[in-house]
Amino acid sequence: DAATAKACREMIWDSLAERGVRRDDRATWRPCVRIDCPEGEPFAAAGNSPALEAAYDQLIGPGRWTRQARVGGTVPVRFPSEEYPDSGCGYHIEGSYAGPGGWWVNLRSRARGLLALFLFSDVGPDDAPTRLMSGSHLCIPPILARHGEAGVHGDDVAGRWRPSVLCRPAVHATGRAGGVFL
Repeated sequence: DAATAKACREMIWDSLAERGVRRDDRATWRPCVRIDCPEGEPFAAAGNSPALEAAYDQLIGPGRWTRQARVGGTVPVRFPSEEYPDSGCGYHIEGSYAGPGGWWVNLRSRARGLLALFLFSDVGPDDAPTRLMSGSHLCIPPILARHGEAGVHGDDVAGRWRPSVLCRPAVHATGRAGGVFL
């Protein structure tokens, strides 16, 4: 709900302030700042709302997910900019587990069920919305299948998937504060 989104947003601004990013000074804003997701009641309420719990059960399966005190490992905060976002906030596929040298992926995406994108503020087309590549979920599995259960380092997949995915239409994650894309 709007009150929960606002409480989360306040905690995010507190974390941004620790990095020198001030809400009243646009000169301190960068295209994207990734922070560790704060833990606390507003984030637990956001990630474990009854509507989302029902969606998790439907998409992942009852009993196959874990309640969290936050909404993820990190929160990428995107600010409107003509510059391309710094590393870590551009196009990616979800890494599913820690392996040698970083995040690895495999077809089964072990230890991951889905990606949730939370909107903690109203996001319109001019507010640096996250771009989702329509149909990318169909391009990536054949690439990952070749690597079997052992998987592959996420960066090793990037050069292979970009041409097939980036030619697809982008859909922007826009909406009202409190919206969630699964």
